Amino acid sequence: MDINEKSIKIWSTIGSRATLGIAALDLAKKIDNLMVLTCDVSTSAGLDRFRKTYPEKYLDLGIAEQNMIGVAAGLASENFNVITTTFAP
Repeated sequence: MDINEKSIKIWSTIGSRATLGIAALDLAKKIDNLMVLTCDVSTSAGLDRFRKTYPEKYLDLGIAEQNMIGVAAGLASENFNVITTTFAP
Protein backbone atom coordinates (compact mmCIF):
# COMPACT_ATOMS: atom_id res chain seq x y z
CA MET A 1 0.00 0.00 0.00
CA ASP A 2 1.65 3.17 -1.18
CA ILE A 3 1.07 6.15 1.02
CA ASN A 4 1.41 9.23 -1.12
CA GLU A 5 -0.49 12.40 -1.89
CA LYS A 6 -2.63 10.79 -4.60
CA SER A 7 -3.63 7.86 -2.36
CA ILE A 8 -4.44 10.14 0.54
CA LYS A 9 -6.73 12.24 -1.67
CA ILE A 10 -8.56 9.11 -2.84
CA TRP A 11 -8.91 7.74 0.70
CA SER A 12 -10.26 11.04 1.95
CA THR A 13 -13.08 10.89 -0.59
CA ILE A 14 -14.12 7.28 0.06
CA GLY A 15 -14.00 7.40 3.85
CA SER A 16 -12.24 5.45 6.55
CA ARG A 17 -14.31 2.26 6.30
CA ALA A 18 -13.68 1.75 2.59
CA THR A 19 -10.04 2.63 3.17
CA LEU A 20 -9.82 -0.08 5.83
CA GLY A 21 -11.11 -2.61 3.31
CA ILE A 22 -8.55 -1.53 0.72
CA ALA A 23 -5.74 -1.62 3.27
CA ALA A 24 -6.73 -5.10 4.48
CA LEU A 25 -6.78 -6.44 0.92
CA ASP A 26 -3.35 -4.98 0.25
CA LEU A 27 -1.88 -6.28 3.51
CA ALA A 28 -3.24 -9.78 2.89
CA LYS A 29 -1.18 -9.96 -0.30
CA LYS A 30 1.99 -9.19 1.65
CA ILE A 31 1.42 -10.84 5.04
CA ASP A 32 0.78 -14.59 5.00
CA ASN A 33 -0.21 -14.80 8.66
CA LEU A 34 -2.71 -11.92 8.62
CA MET A 35 -6.09 -12.41 10.29
CA VAL A 36 -8.97 -9.93 10.24
CA LEU A 37 -11.55 -10.25 13.01
CA THR A 38 -14.90 -8.48 13.11
CA CYS A 39 -18.02 -8.52 15.22
CA ASP A 40 -20.83 -8.66 12.70
CA VAL A 41 -19.65 -5.58 10.80
CA SER A 42 -18.02 -6.80 7.57
CA THR A 43 -20.28 -4.67 5.37
CA SER A 44 -20.20 -1.50 7.43
CA ALA A 45 -16.44 -1.85 7.98
CA GLY A 46 -15.75 -2.11 4.25
CA LEU A 47 -14.53 -5.71 4.51
CA ASP A 48 -16.94 -7.57 2.22
CA ARG A 49 -14.38 -7.91 -0.59
CA PHE A 50 -11.76 -9.03 1.90
CA ARG A 51 -14.13 -11.64 3.38
CA LYS A 52 -14.88 -13.04 -0.08
CA THR A 53 -11.29 -12.92 -1.32
CA TYR A 54 -9.59 -14.27 1.81
CA PRO A 55 -12.13 -16.35 3.76
CA GLU A 56 -9.28 -18.23 5.46
CA LYS A 57 -7.95 -14.94 6.89
CA TYR A 58 -11.31 -13.66 8.12
CA LEU A 59 -13.30 -14.44 11.26
CA ASP A 60 -16.67 -12.93 12.14
CA LEU A 61 -17.22 -13.50 15.84
CA GLY A 62 -20.78 -12.20 15.99
CA ILE A 63 -21.84 -9.68 18.56
CA ALA A 64 -19.06 -10.56 20.99
CA GLU A 65 -16.55 -7.74 21.11
CA GLN A 66 -14.84 -8.82 24.33
CA ASN A 67 -14.49 -12.34 22.98
CA MET A 68 -13.01 -10.95 19.75
CA ILE A 69 -10.20 -9.29 21.70
CA GLY A 70 -9.47 -12.56 23.51
CA VAL A 71 -9.35 -14.44 20.21
CA ALA A 72 -7.10 -11.72 18.75
CA ALA A 73 -4.74 -12.03 21.72
CA GLY A 74 -4.58 -15.79 21.27
CA LEU A 75 -3.87 -15.48 17.56
CA ALA A 76 -1.21 -12.84 18.21
CA SER A 77 0.44 -15.13 20.76
CA GLU A 78 0.69 -17.70 17.96
CA ASN A 79 2.48 -15.17 15.72
CA PHE A 80 -0.49 -14.02 13.66
CA ASN A 81 -0.77 -10.37 12.64
CA VAL A 82 -4.29 -9.43 13.67
CA ILE A 83 -6.60 -6.59 12.67
CA THR A 84 -9.76 -6.18 14.74
CA THR A 85 -12.66 -3.94 13.90
CA THR A 86 -16.04 -3.18 15.36
CA PHE A 87 -17.99 -0.16 16.48
CA ALA A 88 -19.41 0.75 19.82
CA PRO A 89 -22.13 3.21 20.82
